[in-house]
Amino acid sequence: MKKRISVLLLAAALWALLAGCGIKAEAPASPAPVPEPEIQEPAVPEPAPEPEAPPEEPAPPEPDGIADSYVGAWRDDSRGTSGGRCFMEIACEDGENYSIDIWWGSSAAETSHWQYTGTYDETWEGIDYIGTRYRETTQADGTVEQTAELEEATGLLYLEDGVLLWEDTFEHMGDGMKFQREAE
Repeated sequence: MKKRISVLLLAAALWALLAGCGIKAEAPASPAPVPEPEIQEPAVPEPAPEPEAPPEEPAPPEPDGIADSYVGAWRDDSRGTSGGRCFMEIACEDGENYSIDIWWGSSAAETSHWQYTGTYDETWEGIDYIGTRYRETTQADGTVEQTAELEEATGLLYLEDGVLLWEDTFEHMGDGMKFQREAE
């Protein structure tokens, strides 16, 4: 019996030894991090890009205060030299350069037409111009024949007490005329 107890003790010791020395039990490995599930938002179509508007042409500059004083239609007073038959039109597209047209009818078929271009002269306080005088004759068939009669004519248009005066340095055609602005 001693033998048997010894064998049992020896077997128990081996058993304990095998249990203690065997494969080391590892702590359970932490699981690999699981990526968070992606939250998918419902697909919303992106708005289509708006069609590009065609480039706008730049607007011509507005006439400044000086140009506003001159731009428009003017007529010689009925008591003036032309008896109200002389008519003037002044335009300023860029705020700096003026185009001036003056018509003076001498008969139903014949008109003098002056075409000038000019700029405002601060020294003279008026529009200093240069241009051509034409004789326009209306033919029987209604066509107008235009003949240049005086080129490189110069002068000055200026305001005095709200009246536009025409100082023609070549022919003095504007002497005695007082142009009033016509109602628009």
